[in-house]
Amino acid sequence: SEYSQWAFNMAISMIKPKTDHLYLITVAEHVQVPVVANPFSGGVLPVSTAAYLQPHREAQEKRCKLILKKYHDQAQKLGLNTHLLMGWGTHVGESICSAVDEKKINHVVLGRRSIGAIKRFFVGSTTKYVLEHGNCNIFVAKQQFGPVEVHESNIEEIKRQEEEERLRRIQEEEKLKLAEQVDRKITLEEVKRKEEEERARRIREEHLDEDRKVAVQVFDWQ
Repeated sequence: SEYSQWAFNMAISMIKPKTDHLYLITVAEHVQVPVVANPFSGGVLPVSTAAYLQPHREAQEKRCKLILKKYHDQAQKLGLNTHLLMGWGTHVGESICSAVDEKKINHVVLGRRSIGAIKRFFVGSTTKYVLEHGNCNIFVAKQQFGPVEVHESNIEEIKRQEEEERLRRIQEEEKLKLAEQVDRKITLEEVKRKEEEERARRIREEHLDEDRKVAVQVFDWQ
């Protein structure tokens, strides 16, 4: 994104090529497993966990590697000592702070994403988290910094990956809808079966009650 490019431009403006090392970090967030309601237990059941997660994980990994390659190529042209880091996690800020501690990083440059107020309220801000918890100097590129280098081949590849991911999600949503329909059908059949069992039980109990009444009447008459 343009925010990443601004952060990269700011970072290379601060670095000393002969002595400093540049760490390029990207974090792929874990995919949430879709669930359907379980009407009998009141809980939820995961839907095709492995089949759902694997294609999404592969798509995210390919996209992250492509982004890293884009900025690695730019850094290599400048003769910088570059290291690539890719992580997985549910909290991007925590992953960045962990990398800072593990690699003894002295400065972090972030590109501030523009997200809505509601999403920021629920998921929080990665920038804010790193500013508060990162054990190093933090810089934030909030507006354009330096020239924007564009690599058309990479942009087209990213667009292609995003389109593949969009189509994959559509397919997964269709599979999920089909699974929900099957689950509803199975659930309805199970409910009908239990209702039929309950009805048969009540009929048996009514017959037993009638038999007891007849037995009592015969005994009284005798």
